[in-house]
Amino acid sequence: MPVSGLLAHKVVVVTGAAGGIGAAAANYFANQGAAVVITDLLELAARQVADSVSTQGHQAACIPANLLYEDEVAHLFDETVRQFGRVDGAFCNAGVGYQQGVLETDAEAFDRVLTVNVRGVFLCCKHAFRHMKGNRSGSLVLTSSRVAMATYPRMVPYTASKGAVLSMARALAVDFGAEGVRVNAVLPGVTETPMFKKELEDTGNPAATRAYFDRQSLLGGVAQPQDIAAATAFLLSDAARFITGTSLVVDGGCLARLFEGSPGHGV
Repeated sequence: MPVSGLLAHKVVVVTGAAGGIGAAAANYFANQGAAVVITDLLELAARQVADSVSTQGHQAACIPANLLYEDEVAHLFDETVRQFGRVDGAFCNAGVGYQQGVLETDAEAFDRVLTVNVRGVFLCCKHAFRHMKGNRSGSLVLTSSRVAMATYPRMVPYTASKGAVLSMARALAVDFGAEGVRVNAVLPGVTETPMFKKELEDTGNPAATRAYFDRQSLLGGVAQPQDIAAATAFLLSDAARFITGTSLVVDGGCLARLFEGSPGHGV
């Protein structure tokens, strides 16, 4: 079928693509003309996403990789180039959530969040860049979070990790710019994902907590995964050819005003 769209003829790797924002992004990118490479620790679910994209007539592949191991990350990008000839973009989206008080957080839990959310992103950028620099083009988008700007209680490790990702995007942009490779961060606010739904249930009062989040947005409600995918597709595309080292907040305007309390505090 003819290929057209914002990402026509581009090859894009999406990490953390078994569900939520990553799966939505893989589908959105494919609909915008990209060949997508999907990876996630949940290999069966990732393969199902790739199969779904393929059945819609788009190019897709699932290449399993544990992003904590550099040899597996290197293989992910080497195999992408072997199958598709090049890599034009990467959405470094894989990460883990964590919400716990400081006194209840041990060093091992802290290290796990920082290792997955920061080291894993760094390794993806490093090995994507290996292939992009020879082409003197490419775009990397890193998933940070609105909490890198303004956070909630009991989120120190997660907030620290997403702040590091935001800073890393700027630093990588400085290092990669001379080779024509752009690096930006996308900062989602609360997004309607399976993880969010589980977190609502864990509060013990999901209706009140959901109402709190709904009223934070100037536009009402919370983001859909497709909202994050669309913003990311723009940053990956040639339409953003002169944008690097910056961030795009996708939170319905929550950061534009002071929060009304916080979850668990007067909700």
